[in-house]
Amino acid sequence: MSVITIEQLKSKFEGGDHPGSADYINLIDTLAALPALTDSVSSTSTTTAATANAVKIAYDVAQSPTWTFISGYYYKGVSAQPVFTTPAPLAANNTYYLPFVVTATTTFDRIMIRTGIGFVGTSSVRLGIYNSSGGKPTTVLLDAGTVSCTSAAGTFQITISQQLSAGFYFLANNPQSVATTNNYTGTPRTQASAFNGTPYTSGGEALQFFSQSGVTGAFGTAENLSDGFNAGAPYVFLRAV
Repeated sequence: MSVITIEQLKSKFEGGDHPGSADYINLIDTLAALPALTDSVSSTSTTTAATANAVKIAYDVAQSPTWTFISGYYYKGVSAQPVFTTPAPLAANNTYYLPFVVTATTTFDRIMIRTGIGFVGTSSVRLGIYNSSGGKPTTVLLDAGTVSCTSAAGTFQITISQQLSAGFYFLANNPQSVATTNNYTGTPRTQASAFNGTPYTSGGEALQFFSQSGVTGAFGTAENLSDGFNAGAPYVFLRAV
């Protein structure tokens, strides 16, 4: 069976290859004028129409509950109430990944880290955002660069312009040089939210974060990850627009 276009079929009718009438020609004109199917539900074109699958997806998304980020507010990764002194020793060139959930497309204009009340010295910390797959960080979505942390209980941030669509992400930080007392606002060692799972059936701590050692310079693919149990890690905050 050979496949021809509407235009070729019309040409055959008009050329006498088929004993067609004007009705046939009108039918072909009608078929040719039908909108082309597209997976977009936002098109305003009169020559395209959304597929049934696109309509279903748009409907499902519209019915899904969403959490609206308040403009000007800072939001941290998913975990427990922060503490202002992270007791875990934070080694240089360790990247810490903490989960972050977005339920509706949102733009963020700041990425921030806060030092703890016992922080002493100076530390250069790289901040960023990672994509996720299978519950773990994967590739770099944003490498925001570094901030120089120089005082206790301080806020240190970078201006960004990053839109995140609904999905799961990881906020990343890496102390690329460490202070004399290198602590930050971060996850408590013994608490976690319901989002954080655990492989233990009795006792043990919930997963707080993932970490990766030996990361120098710019962020790269997340690999050779270690699970963060019974340990603290610095929070990263995003400010919603």
